[in-house]
Amino acid sequence: ASEKYNVDINLLKAIAKAESNFNPNAVSSAGALGVMQLMPSTASSLGISNAYNARENIMGGAQVIASNLKK
Repeated sequence: ASEKYNVDINLLKAIAKAESNFNPNAVSSAGALGVMQLMPSTASSLGISNAYNARENIMGGAQVIASNLKK
């Protein structure tokens, strides 16, 4: 994810730690899901079929972070 989206790996790790403590089954009180705590609508817009799949979730989170960093 870091290489594909050109986002520092330490930033991705810090986000995953802060958002879910690396728990792929995490669900926030607001309904955010997985390691990177993606909202279901965000996951869907990224083509993620299973937000609890750690790989899909992290890839999606990295994509969102990359987009935000470009802004």
